[in-house]
Amino acid sequence: KVSPSGGGAHSLFTSALLRRFDFSSKLQRMSVVCRNSADGGTTCKAFVKGSPELVSQLCLEHTLPHDFNEVLMTYTREGYRVIALAFKHLDDDSKQAGRDLIESDLTFLGLLVMENKLKEVSRSVIQTLQEAEVETIMATGDNVLTAISVAGHCGIIDSAHPVFFGDVHTSDEGVETIRWQV
Repeated sequence: KVSPSGGGAHSLFTSALLRRFDFSSKLQRMSVVCRNSADGGTTCKAFVKGSPELVSQLCLEHTLPHDFNEVLMTYTREGYRVIALAFKHLDDDSKQAGRDLIESDLTFLGLLVMENKLKEVSRSVIQTLQEAEVETIMATGDNVLTAISVAGHCGIIDSAHPVFFGDVHTSDEGVETIRWQV
């Protein structure tokens, strides 16, 4: 139960979890279906969190800010972890629908931006490994720009040199090619 500060019993909001779709690394998201118990259980919503690139594709276009990609790039290039948040009103019929239907035509809520600071010893440990000629790599599910920023901060890559990364692009004819970016 959540009661906004200064609110009495009339402003009490209670929510009941009806369904949960666990995080899937393949889908890059998770979601829940909730019912607002304060109004007699008549209001149901789906809430989705996940990769901004993927969640934005599931949102109604008019709910996304015009500068969505620029804002996302700003935060990820600085090394922040970013999660997109969205929701959808559900009627009685759709609250039991499959995951694909529930996680479609969403309303974009915003971006959750988190700073995950490096431990003080990280840079020196990486340096010691490199001096011992142990190859250091980073494996992460984070946004590639976040990963590049963190790798630069801890010394895995030299931030003075350009980093190239490839993204698979599928043409209208179904041909896959790699697009390289700096």
